[in-house]
Amino acid sequence: MGTQKRHKSLFVNKIILYTIILPVFISPIIGSASMTQRQAVKADLGLSIVETQWLITAYTIFASSFLLFGGQLGDVFGHVKTFIAGLVLYITSCILF
Repeated sequence: MGTQKRHKSLFVNKIILYTIILPVFISPIIGSASMTQRQAVKADLGLSIVETQWLITAYTIFASSFLLFGGQLGDVFGHVKTFIAGLVLYITSCILF
């Protein structure tokens, strides 16, 4: 009975670890994706380099402002539920778009 509990505890600890590590890898991907698409955005919208950088900066500020909103949602609904909902929403939007 003791080894079965230990295996279940080890499994739960691994799930928690992977759940915490996943956003650590997602965050740099978001930033680098906007930087690698700079030339495509510049060509599609007909912007100068300066205007393109302002657009990327505005996107970064807009995306960062959702951290405050997410924190408030976490306070209201619970941090774990909000984290899982945000992760599912992000992964779903990446798959669809």
